Amino acid sequence: MSMTSENRNSTKVSKASTYLSGEENDLVFRLIGRRCQSQCTTVAQIYLTESPEHQRWIKKHTGALCFVKDNAKRSYYCRLFCLIRHEVVWEQE
Repeated sequence: MSMTSENRNSTKVSKASTYLSGEENDLVFRLIGRRCQSQCTTVAQIYLTESPEHQRWIKKHTGALCFVKDNAKRSYYCRLFCLIRHEVVWEQE
């Protein structure tokens, strides 16, 4: 078997987080989608400031943060998934 056919046939596996349970990691990988792969996964919180003063930080989201290779969009993203609502709550390309 040539190296090229091995690369074509090998499946890419998303990286799990040691901070999440097996079930939580599985949920995150389902939420990521079939044409995407997590390069790394962890837990995180997103804080934002409010206008107009921007003097106080407010926690907006908590969830599983993944550095995602999105094959369909041919790009990489940081995506925060809410494990309660089962959806992406924040994304940055």
